[in-house]
Amino acid sequence: MDLLTHIIVGGCVAQIPSQSTTSDSTIKLSFYQRAIIGGIAALFPDIDYLLFLWDPLEFLAYWHRAETHSLLLVPIWAVLLTKLWTMSDRLKPFQPLIFWICLLAVTSHSLVDSLTVFGTQWFAPFSDYRISWNLLFIIDIYFTMLVILTLIGMYCWPHKKSVYLPLLLPMCYLLFVDQIKQTAYQELAINSSSPSATITLLPQPLSPFYWHVIKKDTQQISSAYFRLTDDPLAPILSELLGKQHYSNHFQSLPKLQWVNYVLLPEDSQLRADAKTVWHHQSFHAFRDFAVYPIFYQQNIRGGQSCIWFSDLRYHSPEFLPSFRYGMCSGAEKNWTVHSMKYLT
Repeated sequence: MDLLTHIIVGGCVAQIPSQSTTSDSTIKLSFYQRAIIGGIAALFPDIDYLLFLWDPLEFLAYWHRAETHSLLLVPIWAVLLTKLWTMSDRLKPFQPLIFWICLLAVTSHSLVDSLTVFGTQWFAPFSDYRISWNLLFIIDIYFTMLVILTLIGMYCWPHKKSVYLPLLLPMCYLLFVDQIKQTAYQELAINSSSPSATITLLPQPLSPFYWHVIKKDTQQISSAYFRLTDDPLAPILSELLGKQHYSNHFQSLPKLQWVNYVLLPEDSQLRADAKTVWHHQSFHAFRDFAVYPIFYQQNIRGGQSCIWFSDLRYHSPEFLPSFRYGMCSGAEKNWTVHSMKYLT
């Protein structure tokens, strides 16, 4: 999820631990102090972005949302963050409370990230299995607004008996989105012309009623953009973003416009180069990263021929895919890994 949402969620869960965990019951951390500690702690797992500078593709495939996001390692990160906070003499009396705030905030980061399509390695370093619930796009305005209202509600009703009530807002929204998703699955299953195909629904920007449908069978992979029902706010938001036609790409049943994709193109020469790139030893990280890999395009870059691949998980209408990687070579066919710039 986006950083703002993580900060606000961290500020919310920071209000949960009881003040009785302090060594001196006569002093207390204020609502704002808790929110600041929790918000900063909730950002900590994304410190792994420093590894992006070392090797972007290896980072995406193996390092991002791994150890720093592991639920098994949360206590270690909470202890580390508590030690850093309590270097200040003013905060030392609150060491037990700060530990619990950091523990909940770091945990919230991993759980919220698991709502998106990228997935989170809960059990790193013992397992690289990624948990991904595919409920929210990386930026979900509705969810973020409800989390903001939750923080406001916690400020207005600070008593322990009512502090949990505002948390029902984002929880109810997640249940609502999950119900939308299950309903979409049911409609697609009823209208499916290929019962053997595996169907996956991925969240899309701007509306919980918009979904990217990916259909995969033994022969090919196809995708379409599905609208469960009209969302009056989505066209307004898309126009504000300069994507006036965004909502038009999403169709209801049975008007879905399916697009077929391939991993290796049909043209013999292009297919040979694409096959070389896809199976190249230096391209193993993208092979491990992509869940729905497709051939993206070929172009000429700096006098070299480049073969590009993408992952359908990160395709949305009117927006360029986030992760487009490939290899380029000159006349000597010395293939090297490259990436396309984000958003361009």
